[in-house]
Amino acid sequence: MHKVVLVPNKDLQELLVKVDWKRHGFEVIGQARNGRDALRLPAGRQHKRIA
Repeated sequence: MHKVVLVPNKDLQELLVKVDWKRHGFEVIGQARNGRDALRLPAGRQHKRIA
């Protein structure tokens, strides 16, 4: 299972609720308002890749 942090813009906000993330092999470990906030997540919720 791939761990991901979601950083949606308003166009992608629907993906948060419409996509069954676990079914596609992803575990959502956090959300952030922007990329800078994503980089500041606590160590327990850090991720290896940023896209």
